[in-house]
Amino acid sequence: RDRSTGTQSENMDVPLNKEAEKISTENTVVKETENTVVKGTENKKKKIKSIAGRGRQKDSTKLCRKIARGEECAYGDQCTFSHDVVGFLAQRPADIPNLNCIFYEKYGKCPYGLLCRCGQSHIKDNRNVVDEEKASKTSISEELNSIAINVLQEVRKKKRSYPISSSLFDQGGRGGGQKKLKKNDGTADVLVDKKIQPREKKTMDFKNKLILAPLTTIGNLPYRKICKRLGADITISEMAMAQSLLQGKRSEWALVRRDPSEDVFGVQLCGHNEQIIAKTVELLSDTCNFDFIDLNIGCPIDMVFRKGGGSALLGRCNKLEAIVRGANTVSTVPITIKVRTGIEDYKPTIHKTILPNAHLWGAQAITIHGRTRSQRYLREADWDYIKMCSSLTSLPVIGNGDIYSYTEALDRFENYGISSLMIARGAIVKPW
Repeated sequence: RDRSTGTQSENMDVPLNKEAEKISTENTVVKETENTVVKGTENKKKKIKSIAGRGRQKDSTKLCRKIARGEECAYGDQCTFSHDVVGFLAQRPADIPNLNCIFYEKYGKCPYGLLCRCGQSHIKDNRNVVDEEKASKTSISEELNSIAINVLQEVRKKKRSYPISSSLFDQGGRGGGQKKLKKNDGTADVLVDKKIQPREKKTMDFKNKLILAPLTTIGNLPYRKICKRLGADITISEMAMAQSLLQGKRSEWALVRRDPSEDVFGVQLCGHNEQIIAKTVELLSDTCNFDFIDLNIGCPIDMVFRKGGGSALLGRCNKLEAIVRGANTVSTVPITIKVRTGIEDYKPTIHKTILPNAHLWGAQAITIHGRTRSQRYLREADWDYIKMCSSLTSLPVIGNGDIYSYTEALDRFENYGISSLMIARGAIVKPW
């Protein structure tokens, strides 16, 4: 205020007006933010409703597979796919010209029915025709080990129980008949119950066999079918991660699928936690069809190695023992292990650490890749070391590394004391 007049000075109005403008601006921003949040929530709800509504609408261009095959749909009117056969055929793409359906010609029945692009062979009067005479004599071989949807949901929601694995491992206090295992760093590991006896399992013959190695990203089911026709005695799935199987990932479960032509088939697992591997083996034993489980102890990939799996287990024998013992206890099929000669280059170790004990842990065979982890695929495999290892154990030894011709295969069988031969990159280059 002006002391002389007792009135407020004009110069004082400026900061007051600025303060008022600032407060008004903040209030406006708050209101706009609140309106934006409300609008955003409403839009999100509308989007969810539209998606849900869109999911319930029937798409006339997508015919139900059951109806396409001439079967009855279990979902009835609630099926999200169209049951309008006439409407579907009216807008169905034209058949591929001059091409007959191979399924109908060979088996008398096409599994794709009205959806087949070679439908001129078996689509008559708006229905899928079946040659009953052929269909009664032959049947389409379906892939094995497709996990049921209800089992997959139980696994994903962690509602499935693993009674043997749960009783085998005890993270609590010490129980009777339990052996306390320790890691290499001296810290206490889980307790493995020694009183639980392994499940009854069949024996495997690993003598004079040609085994197709588990080839990641290459050894899929169609490739294994080709190699089986070309003379492979035993086939193994691509390496599957135990953790991913236990999480119910479809992409991982696709790796364990088996073709009926694979008369002797194994599943290879990789992991670093004995409890997860035991649960996975128990789950596979109860839901799938295979002849043995191979534990990967030789994977050199950095991502796997850093987590303590694959070839990292070559330096963690106590952990490896817990894994093999646990898998052998819960499994209904034989357990085999696949190893490299060691971790560091020019320092093979398995002749001291694994070979003297593998049979005591429950392994029924051991595959030796004649390279270290550091070596990866550089330089030739050390077959002299494989020969020495085969004389140190009573287990069948399967040799692996640098087999590119039948003459090399015969030489390894005759001169290196191995029981069987595993072929990897040689089968990629020349599967015949």
